[in-house]
Amino acid sequence: MQPILCDKHLGKIIYNCAMSTSGSYCSWMRPYITGREFYSIKEFANDFRSIENIKDRYLSTLSYLHIEGNEKDFWYGLRRINKFNMITLITRCHLSKSSKVSTISSSILRFLVLESRISASPVLSLSRAFNLSNMPSAICNVHVMAPVCPDYSYKELDDNTYRYTFESVNGGIGLVAKRAIRNINELQRMVSDLRNPKFVIDFSILVGDFEASPGNCSRLSETEESFLAKVDSTISCIKSTCPSCFVGRFTDLCGGLEAWRSLQKINSKLLSINSFGTLTKNLPSINHERIFISRLPLYKMWFGDKYDYTQAFTMQTIEYISMGDLISRYGNGKCFTLLLASDHRAMRPYYNIFGNHAACGSTISY
Repeated sequence: MQPILCDKHLGKIIYNCAMSTSGSYCSWMRPYITGREFYSIKEFANDFRSIENIKDRYLSTLSYLHIEGNEKDFWYGLRRINKFNMITLITRCHLSKSSKVSTISSSILRFLVLESRISASPVLSLSRAFNLSNMPSAICNVHVMAPVCPDYSYKELDDNTYRYTFESVNGGIGLVAKRAIRNINELQRMVSDLRNPKFVIDFSILVGDFEASPGNCSRLSETEESFLAKVDSTISCIKSTCPSCFVGRFTDLCGGLEAWRSLQKINSKLLSINSFGTLTKNLPSINHERIFISRLPLYKMWFGDKYDYTQAFTMQTIEYISMGDLISRYGNGKCFTLLLASDHRAMRPYYNIFGNHAACGSTISY
């Protein structure tokens, strides 16, 4: 049986039935809980009658799974999946450690602890949680994927922040990549006790080679070939600094630059986005004007004074939408992906237009 998370209303009915001395298992409960699980909860009803009892059982279950948990993790999980689902996960983890249902339940608890830790982090925030409604298999593969910019020139300001100058593109570790490496180090610390052979987490840093567009190369006095050579140099530098990560070109996810450019055209057509006006019309839930205004200083530095900034912004939204699209489709639904955004937070809503990948990002701007 594949565990299915139950909504709060049905969960309350099943919970009350299990807590009642006269309550018994009914066939309609089968999609959410087996008879064995139901009567196991009933047998240990005293462990589940109060929130304090459930919290103690939750923390002891994490200890049983060799996970360091705390009360904040419990309250996060309770808000996220409701009381009944928390009780069933705890019960399943103890029924048979080797069973598929037990393994999946322990993986859901690991996801919840990871989300809780990200949410509590001073340097990271969770913008989209994992989709726990359909676990692809008993073995969970989690891919943390961090898109980063090429190594554009920048300067340090008086307030210890940084600003791109776009005077050149270099072959070292860029501003966003440095932030991504720090964020990955933080995440690796968070997941150290969550990893096991059935909950595998790996990390990728993907450098934006798609920025080798004719216009961008011309502004930087580069050819596509020289731009990509510097991207490859950046990849080598990141690999030497972060040997535990896979590092490569972003467009390798779709077969290279030409396939990337085709994907952008497809997404632009699919969403009917070709101007700032169409953005506002077809993606009304996002405050495009506010985001655009926040990006203006960067665009003026990047493109100069005589440029259609609204069009630059529109094309960049398609880039972000396409990045999120590819990351969401990574693994063909057989794994979980967590998009780690380390650039400025303004553009992050566009990562989440397609797909159901989880997403987190820096709380600190560069």
